[in-house]
Amino acid sequence: MSSRDYQVFRETVRENFVATCSYCLLEERWAAGKENFELDHFRPQTLFPQLRMSFYSLYWSCHVCNRLKHGQ
Repeated sequence: MSSRDYQVFRETVRENFVATCSYCLLEERWAAGKENFELDHFRPQTLFPQLRMSFYSLYWSCHVCNRLKHGQ
């Protein structure tokens, strides 16, 4: 299993968060599209490796928020 297999959830997570960053609430249309967003593991993979493939630990995040959150 690839370390990026969780990407299969990308579109579903995006829809669940209504194309809005789960942290700062920035909408995709104000951030030049979904290319500027990514999946974030709400529970960091380093601390919770068992949740790496858990849909419920994946959040839709803009690049800035995901970088700021990092492993927290």
